Amino acid sequence: MRKILFALTIVVIISSGCSQIELSEKYLMENIKVREEEKYTFKKLTNDSDHINATIKNKEMTYFGVLDRVFDISNDGQKFIFQAMFGNQSRNSMHQLGNYIYERKICDKEDFKTASQYNAWDGVYSNNGKKIAYINSESGRYTIRVADLKEGNRFSTIIRTRENYIINPKFVPGDSSIIYSYSEDTDKEFLGSDDNKKTNKCFFIYELNLRVPKETKICSGYNATFFPDDKNQIVFCRKNYKYIELWYRNLRTGEERLILKDDSTGLVQPSISPDGKKIAYTARTIDTVNGNNFDIYVVDINGENKRQITFHPGNDYCPEWANDGNSIYFVSQRGNKEGYHCIWNVSFIKYLDL
Repeated sequence: MRKILFALTIVVIISSGCSQIELSEKYLMENIKVREEEKYTFKKLTNDSDHINATIKNKEMTYFGVLDRVFDISNDGQKFIFQAMFGNQSRNSMHQLGNYIYERKICDKEDFKTASQYNAWDGVYSNNGKKIAYINSESGRYTIRVADLKEGNRFSTIIRTRENYIINPKFVPGDSSIIYSYSEDTDKEFLGSDDNKKTNKCFFIYELNLRVPKETKICSGYNATFFPDDKNQIVFCRKNYKYIELWYRNLRTGEERLILKDDSTGLVQPSISPDGKKIAYTARTIDTVNGNNFDIYVVDINGENKRQITFHPGNDYCPEWANDGNSIYFVSQRGNKEGYHCIWNVSFIKYLDL
């Protein structure tokens, strides 16, 4: 159980794609301190006015709606892209709601460039950092688009169109293919987002070759991510009726094995460390005092030695390892008065045996 210096009541409000925490006047999210985090170093990368588009969709958190990739870090660690709500040209107004993907240098909190067209999300860098892939929705159809990141170029190419929901595009090492997940019917029964409605919809992972018109169905699952510089091994999430598990698969041999399961919390958004030995992921932290929320965890690649990294009462999720392996980038509601989401970095390597 986390130990918080301040007692407060948190209510997650979902409105127009953005999540906000409603606090009593006595407390501000920016003033909350957590004893378990005092030894870590936290750094805020984005501004409150950036309007990061959060993906938390269920305030009870009995089912994970956190599937989309809110941001991505380039392999050289110099730049990042993030999805944000669009207002007027100053981006400080929310009168016209829409979603774009923006790019910014890690060391810069002000300058940015628009890297996608309107209504885009789930963006990811190519391995060489020259392109991004993202999801776009128009007229009820979902597309995967690839855009060149040349200065001032927002032109994108549609590489796949589907009728149902597409998530998690990811460039295969070498950038010759993209894997993604697609929601389709299956014989297996699952619980839906309200934990009462049953559904036969399931996500399946596909590989789409960018050089020749070929697509391969791999297995059920989503949130797939590759081992560093290895196009044959992935870690991914798979739903088992109600809860979500962490799995390994060798794409060449078809070998699969369960890495981790936790029926009380579930887990999503795995990110493999640069040395291939650790996995950071998001899980629901059950707290009878402060209520349930999302936090960042780290586990060994074999599923052992699980450790909780964040303990803040605001939601922390969508972890991405820094390219040196010494810290993790993530999305959080900490550090501002309203509980809006921003991108942060936590450095903890000298305190944990990682």
